[in-house]
Amino acid sequence: MDDKKHCEQGLMYSSKGLYEMAISQFTKAIEINPSCHEAYKNRGLIYCLYIEEFHEEAVCDFTKAIEFCPDDPVSYHGRGLIYYAQGRYDQALEDFSRVLE
Repeated sequence: MDDKKHCEQGLMYSSKGLYEMAISQFTKAIEINPSCHEAYKNRGLIYCLYIEEFHEEAVCDFTKAIEFCPDDPVSYHGRGLIYYAQGRYDQALEDFSRVLE
């Protein structure tokens, strides 16, 4: 399977609430294609929204997604939410401002 198929599988698992399986699929996509911003973004979203103890991993994933696709507002928004929750307000404001651009 290629990276896109793993991303599709990950999204399917995520939509069913099977987050560990979704993370596994996104991780496989990244192993196949280390510049697959969709996999980083979607894995980051799961970490951000559903697995609170992995917020730092989410920040790393969103940062990688932004590196490969700097115009994707979803990654900035996700990272901004985590920064805000952590009290890192200046960084959150920077990311939220990028979303508005």
